[in-house]
Amino acid sequence: MLPQIFIPKALLIALFLASAFAGLSGCGNTGDLYLPEDAPVTQGNNTEITES
Repeated sequence: MLPQIFIPKALLIALFLASAFAGLSGCGNTGDLYLPEDAPVTQGNNTEITES
């Protein structure tokens, strides 16, 4: 059998909190969301069937 590895409970809690913090903090840009001033309105669907 494989030997059992003893990991202290405090270490598990610390690893869990560190991973939760890292996941919630995210990465990348944290500034304001960039949206262009003249954002296009929604595009419509062309549902006409054309036969060739």
